Amino acid sequence: LIVGGKPPQNIQKTPLVYLTESGKEPKKLHEVQGGFLSVYDGSLYYTNKNAISKIEPMVVSSNGSVVISDNSGVSVPKSEDTVAIGRSTGGENDVDSSVLIGNYAGSKMESGGTHVVIGVGSAKNLQTGESNTITGYNTYRALKSGSNNIGIGNDIGKDISECYDNIAIGSNALKNSHSMGGNISIGSGSMGECGQGQSNVAIGRDSLSKIQDNWNIAIGDSSGKRLNGFNTERNIIIGIESCGNATVNVSGNIAMGHRVLFNPSCFAFNNVMIGNEVASDPVSDIALSGNVMIGENVGKTSKGVVDSVIIGSDAGVSVSGRKTIIIGNNAASHTQGKCGGEVIIGQGAGSY
Repeated sequence: LIVGGKPPQNIQKTPLVYLTESGKEPKKLHEVQGGFLSVYDGSLYYTNKNAISKIEPMVVSSNGSVVISDNSGVSVPKSEDTVAIGRSTGGENDVDSSVLIGNYAGSKMESGGTHVVIGVGSAKNLQTGESNTITGYNTYRALKSGSNNIGIGNDIGKDISECYDNIAIGSNALKNSHSMGGNISIGSGSMGECGQGQSNVAIGRDSLSKIQDNWNIAIGDSSGKRLNGFNTERNIIIGIESCGNATVNVSGNIAMGHRVLFNPSCFAFNNVMIGNEVASDPVSDIALSGNVMIGENVGKTSKGVVDSVIIGSDAGVSVSGRKTIIIGNNAASHTQGKCGGEVIIGQGAGSY
């Protein structure tokens, strides 16, 4: 298919269809089973000695766009350099340099361009925006305005009305979210029910699934799964189910390991926690703040620890207090009371 310009000299030997200028009679270009194909006024025709038949519903415009649909009466596209295949796609609208494949793909597009939309119902309500890459069933279906988004998977961003600069991969990622931008969501259900979060990274099934805040990184299935309210920003969460049952007032933490800070019943601010089940089930509503906790089960059932350093497997499992240093495996492991300013060093030290 050649659009515009003059046909080549050897056109009778070349399997091409040449687009004639609008309003001029069809010109024989290529023999096809006793007839020939031609394009006239934006539509494709098959002609033989008996009749001229319009081949619907394929429309080719002089602007380089092709629309293939099962709709009757498809109009000449307003777009330039766009390919649209499917029922009621946006290929007839003023959408340039795009590929739209699938019934209703980009059907309401009014302006913009450079989109790749593949999948039934994907970007169905998108009206304005540029440079979206959308693949899957109903992906970004409700999106009305958005640019520079990537969505790969069924029902991604299904209910988002406006978003920019997001990358979402995996079924139901960003599914029931609202206006948002700059997020990376990889994994089924990741950030699936979040609100207006910005600049978050969620990798893993159901990670950060309800996040409402900004600047979090969560890696691992169900990491940060229920963070959903006030003061839940600037966390780095790595590990399956880490911060998985935490909801509000968890901010500025580095949590690395399985089920770290899993079910806090208190505020947790600006802690560094590394090791499986560190502070996983604190039993007090007194804050965990400004601590360094390293080692399996450190502070697992602590009762409020502030500005302390606890290092060693099973160290300070149930301690509480401020400005305490505990170093050594099992150090202060059975201490149930409050510490304040102590320095406890050595394996099993201070276990009373």
